[in-house]
Amino acid sequence: MVLGMHRSGTSTVTRGLQCFGVALGETLSPAVAGVNDKGFWEDIDIVRLNEEILGSLQSTWHNVSGISNADFTQLIHGAYFQRAVDLIRTKTRKAALFGFKDPRLAKLLPFWKAVLKSCDIEVNYLVMFRNPHSVTRSLVKRDGFHPAKCYLLWLSTMISILDEVGQEPHLLVSYDRLMDAPDHELQKISRQFGLNIVAAEAEKYKTEFLTDDLRHNKSDISDLMSDPNCPALAKDIFVEIDLRSAQNRPLDPAQISDWANAFKQQELALKLIDKLYAQAITRGLYSAQEPQLNELKLKHHEFKQIPSRLEQQNIQLHKSIEEIRGSTSWKITLPVRWLGSHIKKLRLPSRRS
Repeated sequence: MVLGMHRSGTSTVTRGLQCFGVALGETLSPAVAGVNDKGFWEDIDIVRLNEEILGSLQSTWHNVSGISNADFTQLIHGAYFQRAVDLIRTKTRKAALFGFKDPRLAKLLPFWKAVLKSCDIEVNYLVMFRNPHSVTRSLVKRDGFHPAKCYLLWLSTMISILDEVGQEPHLLVSYDRLMDAPDHELQKISRQFGLNIVAAEAEKYKTEFLTDDLRHNKSDISDLMSDPNCPALAKDIFVEIDLRSAQNRPLDPAQISDWANAFKQQELALKLIDKLYAQAITRGLYSAQEPQLNELKLKHHEFKQIPSRLEQQNIQLHKSIEEIRGSTSWKITLPVRWLGSHIKKLRLPSRRS
């Protein structure tokens, strides 16, 4: 399972799993120009189920607050659980090695861990991360979010992931290092999970997929540290996971727990942010669509007037015809019109050449 924050390279590394013979399924989301030009490499059915689950919880992928334990308990004992189990069994039936990703997985990780356990599937977690400054720039451009919201979303996502996979087989992979030194990162994945690299696939991946146009921006550590919108906790976490990833050393579970507790203390404020943001979006969408709505109302009103206008025109037309038929000129020319109509009925013999 590939985990990571949106715009952190999860699509890039998931495509890279094909270098190890990992199957990604046959129902992948299509590429979107200007967003993910080379594809999302995520299963449509899994994404749709995640969207449906989040909707049932009145949540979205960009909520900065987490999902409660009570909600997870309800999910695991509800109808979504069996649907997810059936879906995973179907996807993995013909694959010895199966990989999938969806950034929404981070918000629903306890649910999916229970699903995979029920399927008796051995799971490895590949955690993709990226400088949150780069992530924020990408989200601001794509979704128009405020930078502070983007940083909180990065924090929420990464803490959820680290807190859930800290004791599970996992690997931290830097998006920037994968782009800069793909051989090194592919070898690291190979060693961590015991996967053999398919040389031809790896060469194709490096030369055809990992091109310069794949990475639209690259921030350095100074960009992050100087950004006033970024919380200190996000800066601390990124520095630590980046260092541990470079040294190929696991994170300290106690450190992860401290991060999770620190972030959880802000839960009420995060819920308020989500609520206010949802209200602002609702008002903003109505405001943006109000001119079009008024125009449609005006056209609808005009359309409703068409029958009465046609009826008035019909009455006026009949009135004009009656006036013409009652006029002196119409009566005088009646014999001429009668003669003309009979001349047309005459059958003259056709001429032969």
